Amino acid sequence: MDIKKLFSTKQQPAQQQITTAQAMVVALGNNPDEKRTGEAYAAYGKRICGQVNASLLALKPFLDRIYISEKCQQLNDVELQKEIKQQLSTQIIGLQTQVQQRKNELDNIEKQIATLQDDIQQHKNEIAQLNIERAPIDKKANANMWLGLVILVPLTVYLFIFYSSAVYSAFFDDEPITMVANVMLNGTALIDAWAAGIQEFLFVLFLPVVFLGLGFLLHYFTAQKRFIGYIISALVIVTTFIFDFILAYKIGEAVHNTMINSILDTTIPPYSLGLAIKDVSFWAVIFCGFIAYIIWGLVFGVAYSGYEDRSSNRRKIDSINLKINSKQERVTSLHDHETDIKNKIADIQRQIRGKESEMASQKTFYSAAIQSCLSDFFCGWIEVMQALEKPVETQQAAQQIYEDTVRILFPQ
Repeated sequence: MDIKKLFSTKQQPAQQQITTAQAMVVALGNNPDEKRTGEAYAAYGKRICGQVNASLLALKPFLDRIYISEKCQQLNDVELQKEIKQQLSTQIIGLQTQVQQRKNELDNIEKQIATLQDDIQQHKNEIAQLNIERAPIDKKANANMWLGLVILVPLTVYLFIFYSSAVYSAFFDDEPITMVANVMLNGTALIDAWAAGIQEFLFVLFLPVVFLGLGFLLHYFTAQKRFIGYIISALVIVTTFIFDFILAYKIGEAVHNTMINSILDTTIPPYSLGLAIKDVSFWAVIFCGFIAYIIWGLVFGVAYSGYEDRSSNRRKIDSINLKINSKQERVTSLHDHETDIKNKIADIQRQIRGKESEMASQKTFYSAAIQSCLSDFFCGWIEVMQALEKPVETQQAAQQIYEDTVRILFPQ
């Protein structure tokens, strides 16, 4: 048989162009050449498409006929019906198990939310209690802090002037020293040091800062209340005292030498440690420097402790608020997860009801198997359309007919 003649688009003498009525007759079963036993649906689609010359009007009736034929065949197959019922029953049990698992997840989430909400309420109670205790704590802490600052600020200025003046006079000033007070409170020490040179200026400028830093370390290590802290604090005090001792000795010596030079008395012995111990100027420098430094460290400790006491309550409240916010975010996340699980449960329950409805019906069928038959038939059909060189628009129209028919036969 010549395949070209079979698929030829030219009208044969013994075959007229198929009409809509004739296509319907073929599809409804009056066609003498129905699907043959053992014939694949793809081959069936090729054969029928060639027979009707790829008529678009014939496609849908053939698709409907295949649907009815396959459905009736499944409905009349007793063993198949038993198998389908058994599969539906198994699927329902599996879905019910999923529902129970989701419900267990919900119970667990609800317990977590309840625990978190209890914790949040407990934290709020802690904040309320801290707010009650805050007033007397803040009152005392504010008093210590502000009183300490009132003393600390002028004392810091005094120490800066004292040490800058004493350092300049002890190490760089060549002028005779007649009064200790002028040495300890020299308002032009920085200006004179600048005139002497940049190194002298930097030394005079930053050495007071070193003493203030030692005062801070004294407070820091003492506040730790550990043995090693007390040891370091003692070393800081000793170091400061040694340097103050040197300053006092140098200034006392300068005053002593000025006195000798003024009276021209060679019988006066040179300045020594023994004379320094008995020298009022020496002890004046020690007191005005070292003792003021110790007082500065103690006052700094009082002011800083007041600040810590005032801030500690606020820091506790801020820390608790951070915990509350973190747990509230966790609760929100759990609520979202809870909603998602409930939606999944509702979806699974809809599936269960659908399968129970299928089981309740007298007979059911595999829609997927019928869709596969229709798909195979149309693949054969479209292959012949291409062989017959039908226009692309006609092939697209056939594709649309197929998709619309499947959508109607198998609604979602």
